[in-house]
Amino acid sequence: MRTVVFAVNVAHSRHITERFVAAGVAAEHLDGTMPHDKRDAILARLERGETLVVSSCGVLSEGWD
Repeated sequence: MRTVVFAVNVAHSRHITERFVAAGVAAEHLDGTMPHDKRDAILARLERGETLVVSSCGVLSEGWD
């Protein structure tokens, strides 16, 4: 199942992503300092099911489905 995690800060989001990856789950980190094209690529992989977990800090928030 695909899911999005909302972390409290960037370090927390990176840690969450590392833990999922260590457990064999396709996961990626996303934050506001990343270029828009990289963010779009991560979200496209989530949409296609290539990435199962996206951990976000300060990017996916109000109004995001």
